[in-house]
Amino acid sequence: HDLKNDKVIGPALEHVDLLHMNEDELALLTGCRNEFAIAKAVELFLQCGVAVVAVTRGKKGSYVACNNGERFQKTPML
Repeated sequence: HDLKNDKVIGPALEHVDLLHMNEDELALLTGCRNEFAIAKAVELFLQCGVAVVAVTRGKKGSYVACNNGERFQKTPML
């Protein structure tokens, strides 16, 4: 709720096709650090309208999620 209502970030999120950050950046924005918290934090961005969220995790790989397959298909760079 707070993320969507943020005066700076909130209105922009529904226009973001791909949001990429590393695990530390995600933790800084959301406070989430472990496997389950990362999935929940990513879900928050997807619910705010971001099409694809990618979180790189160093040696642990990455976590990528999409909220809208149709929008994903229409984005040429994805």
